[in-house]
Amino acid sequence: MTDTHDDPLRRCPDWCTGNHPWDDLAIADRFHESRPVTLAAKWRQLDVDFETTITWSPYAGPEDSDACASTQMVANVSMDKPADVHAFADMLTGYVVRLREVADELGAAQADGRARLLEADLKSADREG
Repeated sequence: MTDTHDDPLRRCPDWCTGNHPWDDLAIADRFHESRPVTLAAKWRQLDVDFETTITWSPYAGPEDSDACASTQMVANVSMDKPADVHAFADMLTGYVVRLREVADELGAAQADGRARLLEADLKSADREG
């Protein structure tokens, strides 16, 4: 989602869903978030929920200024037959492929974030000088 705000840190990056309560949060808590990559499966003795997202908190401070990926995982897996193990492995393989894509997206998000931080610094210096 693209935002028309002049502040390069507030403007949503291309990867951001724009689904965040920007104006309801304190400045340090404001963030951009990607569409989640999910694996949710319930089958026999299998109950799995994995969700990975990229987030960026541009106002968090220098030590936390890079975008990062995080995963929430809940799994309860009981596999009684070899076919169950194969089915679970196949599910995980598809998720792994998407996680590798998230790694590429994360690199692009971090580069974009650094460029926006630099742009914000330059705009601030122009206003002051």
